[in-house]
Amino acid sequence: MTPLFKALAQLRRERSYGALSLYLLCALVSVYLVLLSVSPPIQRTLMRNFHLRTSSYAAWAVQQVVPNMYSFKNELLLEIPMQERRYVNHYPIQLVTNPWNRNIYFWNYGHTVLRVRSTYRGVRVVTRYRLSADPKGSRIDMEIIPDEMAR
Repeated sequence: MTPLFKALAQLRRERSYGALSLYLLCALVSVYLVLLSVSPPIQRTLMRNFHLRTSSYAAWAVQQVVPNMYSFKNELLLEIPMQERRYVNHYPIQLVTNPWNRNIYFWNYGHTVLRVRSTYRGVRVVTRYRLSADPKGSRIDMEIIPDEMAR
């Protein structure tokens, strides 16, 4: 008997609701991940999470228990006086939100436009941001450019 079946058998005898809820959560996340490979709405939802565009705080919070998806192709295009293209594994926005990169990109320019495009199995989410920083680079303002939200 495998350890999982032993644990479930013991759970059945002892009626531990905390452990039962943990197993239920693991099962729900597993089903969600299986559906991810075939469901464009779920794919879009997770990609929007990478773009900091979840529909609500509740939607964002629920997604925190789902493991990060490394299969998305996340392409960034920074439109500073020169164009720079990068590919990032996950959470592409962190390229400009972490302090080290923020100083590199905003030290000389103070503002830029960032286009983030994520794709997975033919589903694509594109977001454009207008980014600006104070002269010291200690704060960054991100504004979504609305015309790109529909693409």
